[in-house]
Amino acid sequence: MLTMILAMDQNKLIGDSKSKNGLPWHYSEDLKYYQEKKKKKKNIMGRITYDQIGYPLPHRETYVLTRNSELLIPGVTVIHSVADIYQLEQASDDEIMVVGGVDIFDLLFKD
Repeated sequence: MLTMILAMDQNKLIGDSKSKNGLPWHYSEDLKYYQEKKKKKKNIMGRITYDQIGYPLPHRETYVLTRNSELLIPGVTVIHSVADIYQLEQASDDEIMVVGGVDIFDLLFKD
């Protein structure tokens, strides 16, 4: 099952590329909830989101979606297309969390 987790403001803003961690706000309760929901699950994120975090997330499989076909990240599975995401979903009985950034949400969950 492919699911997503995000927070947005009343203007549907879910990220801020100018902030240090890409978040437009900082609420510790939100971050704790976000971390707990992603734990022990497969997590898919974009390369920019990964760069903002800076390391593979503990206690979960981390997948990074990028257009860069030469990118290698130790401890991370690099994928290159939406088709790769759907193949991962088809091959797994586990919940797969799409955790950001905005470009991946746009690719997968368009209105």
